[in-house]
Amino acid sequence: MSKILTAAALASAILSTSVSPAKADPCSSVLCMMGLVEGVGVVTSCGGFVADFFSLRQFGGGGVFLPGATAALRMAFLSQCSAADPSSVSAIISAFGAVYAL
Repeated sequence: MSKILTAAALASAILSTSVSPAKADPCSSVLCMMGLVEGVGVVTSCGGFVADFFSLRQFGGGGVFLPGATAALRMAFLSQCSAADPSSVSAIISAFGAVYAL
């Protein structure tokens, strides 16, 4: 429970600043995606950061969705957040890395 409250406090602090939707923020995406992993769902102000995560997709020839390549792309994106716990990033990728969309 304290992890969720700490994550919520951090998310609130980060999300209170203005972030351009054209430039995805991997740290905010980590915080928001952990809410999904822990069963909290998409909390207020996280919709855009969750959408940023799910907008990262890889396709092969003929427009075929490539789940493994998508998971690798999303892992690379989240790994840009140096403050993120690698086990949290792994949990997010395990749960949602190869999922097309919510």
